[in-house]
Amino acid sequence: MHWELSGLGDEITEMFVEQLAVLNELEIPNVEIRRFRLEGGEQKVIDEATEADLEGMAAALRTAGIGCAGIASPVGKYPVGEPFEPDLERFRGALRAAKYLRSPYLRVFSSYVPEGPVSAEHREEALKRLRVIAELAAREMPELIVVVENESELYGEGVAACVDIFESLDMPNLKMVYDACNFVVAGVDPYDEAWEALKGWIAYFHIKDALGPGQIVLAGTGKACWPELLRAARDERIGSHLTLEPHLALAGRSFGDTGPELYGDAKRALDGLLADLG
Repeated sequence: MHWELSGLGDEITEMFVEQLAVLNELEIPNVEIRRFRLEGGEQKVIDEATEADLEGMAAALRTAGIGCAGIASPVGKYPVGEPFEPDLERFRGALRAAKYLRSPYLRVFSSYVPEGPVSAEHREEALKRLRVIAELAAREMPELIVVVENESELYGEGVAACVDIFESLDMPNLKMVYDACNFVVAGVDPYDEAWEALKGWIAYFHIKDALGPGQIVLAGTGKACWPELLRAARDERIGSHLTLEPHLALAGRSFGDTGPELYGDAKRALDGLLADLG
């Protein structure tokens, strides 16, 4: 199969070196970086990393033999009606990390919108922010792909809005990280409703599963249609990475938690799904 494996390391522990150690134990060769803490430092989000932090993380990655598969920024988890500059500054910080750690991907979101039908004004603002972000990335790091993750309460919650993002912006460095679990939570069938419409923009996958809102389960045991999705993605060679984001202990609005033992369970569940593909 063509995918590389990766994982959101901060779901294991906040300590970056320990994240990498567990990933090595589980034979996961890449990490997607969201939160970290280095020895003697405090916990930070990746967009807050200083040059010294980035030097420390780069050294830890080299020592562990782990690659940086993505920067999982919080950019775009910000109300569409609030000033853009603070969120744009977060993107600049995440972009510095991506450049320093040579990440192929930088994950963002599509802005919180008020409940109910999305106004034309809010749609236009959400798209404008993504355009500005992608244009900045193209100037600063042309090889980087900015990936938009689908999630509840954001503009890109459902299928039609996700299609609107990628069709309207039509930028070669703007793709999708496909989170089937988040579609389940949003009341969308990730295979029957979303797959055909969105598969052409998918860069990689976040792997978790759910039975419904607040009911996160091991991949393959919920309603995320992982057997069908992975078989279709394998056959069409869609997506470069399968990235574990299990959320088995906590599924927060800005991050998740799993712990090392449950993370191992999540990896074994993914291994089982891949073995079943034959």
